[in-house]
Amino acid sequence: MLALLQKVKLLQQISVLESEVEKLDVDIEYFHQMDPLEALAIHLHDQRCKQNHQDGCSWTFEINTSPDNNKVNVHDWDKSAHKNWHEKCKPLYDHLLENHITVEEYLQILLLTP
Repeated sequence: MLALLQKVKLLQQISVLESEVEKLDVDIEYFHQMDPLEALAIHLHDQRCKQNHQDGCSWTFEINTSPDNNKVNVHDWDKSAHKNWHEKCKPLYDHLLENHITVEEYLQILLLTP
């Protein structure tokens, strides 16, 4: 009986993980389709923003989380936090372009750097 309960529990965990993988696949596809400067701004905000995200940084409030019309995780680049990070990343983005480095290559370098 214990083995059966463990199996059911593992199957439930697998189902949850499969759902998370599906969500990540959607996010990855969205990330690859977006403007490289915007992708860079998202990554750098996620890694470098030190503000309180409850009341100090409005970033998360500027992302559509409604599943209507499959527009989940759509960033509003006209809002203040997104516009600010977009502007902060522009000089870095221009430098990458001048040196023939893609945003994807740059992000891979960052992931390898401790």
